[in-house]
Amino acid sequence: MTVAAINPAVQPAAAREPKEVLETVLGRERARVGLIDYAKFVDDVYEPYAVHRYIARKLEAVEAGLLRRLAIFVPPAVGKSRIASEIFPTWVMGRNPNFEIIEASYNKDKAAEFGGVSRDIIKSDAYKILFPKTQISTTAAAADAWKTTTGGSYKASGTAGGIIGFHAHIAIIDDPFKNYAEAASLQNR
Repeated sequence: MTVAAINPAVQPAAAREPKEVLETVLGRERARVGLIDYAKFVDDVYEPYAVHRYIARKLEAVEAGLLRRLAIFVPPAVGKSRIASEIFPTWVMGRNPNFEIIEASYNKDKAAEFGGVSRDIIKSDAYKILFPKTQISTTAAAADAWKTTTGGSYKASGTAGGIIGFHAHIAIIDDPFKNYAEAASLQNR
């Protein structure tokens, strides 16, 4: 399936009216600048709610260096991981292709799952339209550790795993505990 079939905003300019072309260009620019517009561009079924817009504004401040620490506490299945752990890292890498990102979760498999989704977004045709300079290196493309061709990197690890020696411009910890029992344990905390 072509990108144009998935996302009408990427149809060839010759097939549309000048007003549509302008709207497409402006939509792409909004996607490069704003995280929610970006999320809708790379995921044509993404439907943001007020909480996602609020989270996105805070994540944009993190990317801009205006906010050094952010903790997001929302109930399960609200969409926090989709925006913060899968979509946000790719938007950051598009805007800063040499950034290094670390993603941690309660186990390495969960963190690698986020990394695989992020990597696949960067490989998508829609992403290439917005950020053509950011590409996944062919020599380092595993779900849990990949690099961009411009020197950026993504490292996924479990919270008890080994990230010593890795640098990060942005570190994301998503669900550091598997369940309530682990979270309530003083030893685990």
